[in-house]
Amino acid sequence: MVGSVKRRSGGWAFRVDVGASPATGRRCQVSKQGFATKRAAAQAMAEVVRVRRPPAPRSAPSTWSLGEYLEQWVTGEAARVSPATLRTYRLAVGRVVAMLGDLGLSRLSGTDVAAWQQHLLHPDDGGRGLSPATVRNTRAVFHKALSDAVRVELLDRNPVAATDPPANVAHRTTGVWTAEQLRGFLDQVSTHRLSLAFRLLATTGMRRGELLGLRWGDVDWDRGAVSVVRSLGLVDGELVMSPGKTATSRRLVFLDSITLGHLRADFQRAIEAAAAGDSDPVITPRRGGPLHPDSFSNTFDRLVATAGVPRVRLHDLRHTYATLALHAGMHPVVLAERLGHSSVATTMDLYAHVIPAISRDGADIVANTLFAPRP
Repeated sequence: MVGSVKRRSGGWAFRVDVGASPATGRRCQVSKQGFATKRAAAQAMAEVVRVRRPPAPRSAPSTWSLGEYLEQWVTGEAARVSPATLRTYRLAVGRVVAMLGDLGLSRLSGTDVAAWQQHLLHPDDGGRGLSPATVRNTRAVFHKALSDAVRVELLDRNPVAATDPPANVAHRTTGVWTAEQLRGFLDQVSTHRLSLAFRLLATTGMRRGELLGLRWGDVDWDRGAVSVVRSLGLVDGELVMSPGKTATSRRLVFLDSITLGHLRADFQRAIEAAAAGDSDPVITPRRGGPLHPDSFSNTFDRLVATAGVPRVRLHDLRHTYATLALHAGMHPVVLAERLGHSSVATTMDLYAHVIPAISRDGADIVANTLFAPRP
C-alpha cells in the first residue's frame, strides 16, 4: 500500500492508495490536507488505511445479491468522495437495500425499480412517503451504482435507466427579506462580533459551510475577491472540512467595496490577535478555530428575534441575495456563477417564481424592439 505525507500551503497533507474497488475495479485514493503537523497527517493516513480499504468480496461477483454489490460499491466510493457525499450514498443505498437487497444483482428488472420507487413515494403501510425530490436524489445514486456495474461488466444494462423518475416538483424558496429589512438587520448587528459573517452572506450569497471554510489565504486583496474552495460541515455530528462538491461550487467571488472594507478591518484585528495566517479561518468564535455551523445558525436566530424583522433561516440570506440580485438586473448566468450553481437552469428553477416582474418585462422586450415607433 503506497502513501505519502508532504508539506503543502497551509499545513501538511497526505495521499494514500487504498486498493481497487471490488465493485468497479477503479484505483481508490484518499487525500486530505490542512494538518498542523506531519505526525497528525501520518496518523490520519493510517486511520484511513484501517477504515477505508475495501474488504474482500464474500462471494464471486456473478452470484452477488443487489445488497452485496451495493455494499462493495459504497465501500469503494468511500475512498473517492467527501464524507458528506459518502453519507448521502449510504443513506440512498439503505433505502434500496431495505426493499430490493435480497434480489440477485443480475435478476433486477426495471419493473422492480419502478415498484421500489413507487413504494418510496407511497408506502404500502399508508405512512408518509418521501418527497419526489428526495426520491429523485436517491434514484440518482442507485443509477450511478448500477452504471458502474455495467461499466465493469457485472450487468449488461442498467435497470434504473429503464424507468422514469418522479415528476420534478418546482423548488420553492422560503422566507426572503426586502432590501430594507436586510439593511435594517445589518445595521442592528453592525457591532456584533459576527457582523462580517452576516454581511458576507448577504452580499455574496455564499452557503453557510462555504463561508465558515474561508481562510485568510483565500482572500485576493488585489482583486477584491475570495476563493471558495472548501466547506465546513457536519457529518455524523463531527466537524468536517471538505473540498467544494463540484467544479462550479469552487469559484472566485468578487466583493463590493464596502464589504471589502469590513473584511480589511477584521483582517487587521486578526493580525493583532496573531490569527491572520493563510490557514486561519476568516470567521471564528471567541476562542479561535473554526466556528461551529450550528452555533452560527443559533446566533443568527437569536439576533433576528430581536431585530424587528421577519424571522427567516440563516440559509435564507442566500435566497434573499439571489432575489435582490435578480430584481436589480443581474444576469442569471452571472448570478449562477456567484452562487456556485451547476447551471443557470438551477438558478432559474429556484428563483424565477419569486420575481414575476421579470416575466412581465420579458413580454415587452422583443415587442418594443419590433414595433417601437421609428424616428
